[in-house]
Amino acid sequence: LILLSTIASGQTKPVDDLYLDFTLFRSAQATEKAIEVGEQILDHPDKLSTRKQVNLYYHLAKQYEVDHQNDKAVVLYEKVVAAVPDYYVPHMALGYLYLKPANQLVSKINASKNNKVEYEKYVGQYQALLVKSIRHLEKAQACDPDEQLLTDIKDLYSRLRDKSGLATLDSRLKEYSKNCITVLTDNEL
Repeated sequence: LILLSTIASGQTKPVDDLYLDFTLFRSAQATEKAIEVGEQILDHPDKLSTRKQVNLYYHLAKQYEVDHQNDKAVVLYEKVVAAVPDYYVPHMALGYLYLKPANQLVSKINASKNNKVEYEKYVGQYQALLVKSIRHLEKAQACDPDEQLLTDIKDLYSRLRDKSGLATLDSRLKEYSKNCITVLTDNEL
């Protein structure tokens, strides 16, 4: 039994070593392996420093996004935003990730026009996703202005028929532009 427990414990890497492996796999663009190792770390994130936890969440979310596991990416990007709200990059990712299911709802909305209950349900879901998307895209626009992104934000306000939100956009962008973080490293938190 002692020999078996020694062998078994020798196969379990410390979380810091797994974190290094994760970093190496993602740097080598080995998405599948990076996800595999990252998920092992997610079983014990408290064994990492807060900085490394946030970095893991961000980079694993990116790996999920590359692997088209958008629901998992959203969960982790939301953790990053909660921990570092001024880091605009996950806001950009979330903004566009929330648009994907919103755009998929359009066909359901159109197909349910004769069923008022379903129609209103889908329209409500659609609008909620657009609002979430805008909130994140505005932070990204404030920190890294881009003409196409600004056009996308204005289009979303048009889809929502939210003239007051559009009218106050510039003041929100000015407020959101304060304290922007452009790069996340293990040492920034």
